[in-house]
Amino acid sequence: MHFEIISVAMNVSFLKNYLKFKYTKSKQINQMKVRPTYECRLYMGSVNYATKESYSQDQVELFCGKVQEDYKVVIPVRISTTTFISETDYREKGWEIGAIDYPRLNFSKKQIHNFMLHLGKHLLQEFNQRTICIVETSWWFRRGKIIMLENKYG
Repeated sequence: MHFEIISVAMNVSFLKNYLKFKYTKSKQINQMKVRPTYECRLYMGSVNYATKESYSQDQVELFCGKVQEDYKVVIPVRISTTTFISETDYREKGWEIGAIDYPRLNFSKKQIHNFMLHLGKHLLQEFNQRTICIVETSWWFRRGKIIMLENKYG
């Protein structure tokens, strides 16, 4: 019986210290940065237009990293898989590569736009894509837009 009382007392002590820690910790991280959102997304397929070979996400990730390293500033991107479908006879795997106006970093919309355009042009050439689309969200009083980069064939 004495053992149970000590055990309960230790649990209560632990709980008090845990709650005290959580409370003081949450007081320390009470900063919030809010600003209008901006996102620029790039869409590319996984098939080489000339050879019909498929590329892997690892190849795309590695190439994007190299383009980031060679660019004047490093703008983080996220890469998600997607599938392009047109009726029942066309299906192609691909990627959506996106960059946001991440509040911790202080890049302008123009810097993000210019980087995504730069990345799109390099992806178009490196992976021999027929088209790559860049989609921008609307922000402030500007409408969103879509830019289509095209390779010239034949």
